[in-house]
Amino acid sequence: MKVLRKFSIYAVFSIIEKSIPYLTLTILSLYLSKDDIGVLANIEIFLQLAFLLSLVNIDRSITLEYFKPHQNNTSFGQYHGSGLTLTIFFNIFVAITCILFKQYLSELIGISPNYMLLMALIPLGRCFYFLAQNMSLIKKKALQYGIVSIIFALSNSCCILYYIILEKNNIVGVVKGYFLGSIITLIVSLVLLNKFRLLRMSLDSKLFREIMIIALPLVPLRLMHIVLNGSDRLFISHYVSLEELGIYYIAYMIGSIVYLFNTLFAKTWTPYLFEFLNQNSEESHKNISRFSVLYIGFMFIIVLLVNIFGFLYFKYILPEEYQQGSRYIPIISSAYLVFSFYQLYSLILLYNKKVKIFTSIAALSISVNLIMNILLIPTIGVVGAAYSTLLSFIALSSICYLYARKYYKYQWI
Repeated sequence: MKVLRKFSIYAVFSIIEKSIPYLTLTILSLYLSKDDIGVLANIEIFLQLAFLLSLVNIDRSITLEYFKPHQNNTSFGQYHGSGLTLTIFFNIFVAITCILFKQYLSELIGISPNYMLLMALIPLGRCFYFLAQNMSLIKKKALQYGIVSIIFALSNSCCILYYIILEKNNIVGVVKGYFLGSIITLIVSLVLLNKFRLLRMSLDSKLFREIMIIALPLVPLRLMHIVLNGSDRLFISHYVSLEELGIYYIAYMIGSIVYLFNTLFAKTWTPYLFEFLNQNSEESHKNISRFSVLYIGFMFIIVLLVNIFGFLYFKYILPEEYQQGSRYIPIISSAYLVFSFYQLYSLILLYNKKVKIFTSIAALSISVNLIMNILLIPTIGVVGAAYSTLLSFIALSSICYLYARKYYKYQWI
């Protein structure tokens, strides 16, 4: 199948892209304390949240607009231009908010208030990177996708290592590195968008409304992803310690390699799935079933490989004081295996534009996650965070399945 060839190409680029931060984290564990690694975990959560508020799922609206029947280049260019305008507006809003509340945010994250302005500006480069990468995917331009992805990863990692190793900074070197890397990424993304002839601004209130009608109901969904991936870190730092958070964060990063293939699947599969659903033929439904079965089988293999790699990584690569973290990997990787089913069913809801359903899905999943973290972490320690993630993803996938089966039923045999 053509989709499998494309998936293989995207997989190679994505593995290269994602391996760079893991290598960087390994190097950082040699130069930063476990407390600093814990602060790094908080920085990542902040940047994810700031990115969410800056992009507001505008990329999803753009994807759906691109696959609208009888779409033409002129109208799509105006639509994309309106999306860029909204993105810049939301980035300004996030930056102003961070400056106004810099004292509180800096205490929560664990860095000096003097660096909150840099933190506030980082999401702009990430937003344009995400939009450029999104256009490469929906236009099925694998080479452009790979180039911009690897530049994003390399620029961040090289800049961070420069400040940590050569400039001998502590955790603030991470902030400086991310900021410089975001500038490089922004320039590359602008060049790519210009190549697609989509580097334009548009002020159209009607298009603004159309974009936000799709984008806003999906905000709770991405907020849910941040909560499920990161709320446990705040609980660990509060109830246990930053040192334990540093160990757990590295284990989580290894276990969530499975998530790399989850997101790779969603990005690669989305344009093909939408085309197959538009065709609505017997052959197209067979193609959907074939690829879905292959995907789930592939994810089982990935989970096994991640656990083997995680054991070897903690035993032979990381310093000895981190080795207890290997026990969290089987739980976290299993959680992301369950998440694979959510990816399948959520795309069905997105195709049918049932975006409001995601609000209730997100609310229920966030509630389960927070309740489990509150109950488990104070009683059984850090391992409770891993179990909270697993239980949350089971709830998430089950709820999404119950909604999605009304619109499409996968044939698993």
